Amino acid sequence: MPLEPWEIDQGEETPTPLATIGAGHRVDTAAGKKVPSLATGCFPLPEAGPLTVGRLSGAGVPIRQPTVSRFHAQINCINGVFSVRDTGSYNGTVVNNRVLEQGEALALTNGDVVIFGEAQLVFGDLDSLAALI
Repeated sequence: MPLEPWEIDQGEETPTPLATIGAGHRVDTAAGKKVPSLATGCFPLPEAGPLTVGRLSGAGVPIRQPTVSRFHAQINCINGVFSVRDTGSYNGTVVNNRVLEQGEALALTNGDVVIFGEAQLVFGDLDSLAALI
């Protein structure tokens, strides 16, 4: 019987994010399940160039969860506009309930909910995210 994501030995340590809140709280997944939050935090995004999202330790946004591919997606910023692109992940990338096709990019705005596999992230600047808490 496979283990639940929170029962799997994660091996490497997750890099310390800028801020950590709510680790251990139960969250709703895209599949409608309530699962313990593996970790929550803030990751700074560069104002230029791509940032990899995935399971690899060298990812700019590392997500240690089995439903997330090693190279799951890319977050990019061009002329101050952030976008997310699915890079052919097995479990898909969803933005505000819209499933992205492989290679499709979608612009992000404050408060957008981005789902990588079953890992949920909220995109935004610190002021807009603080208003959500």
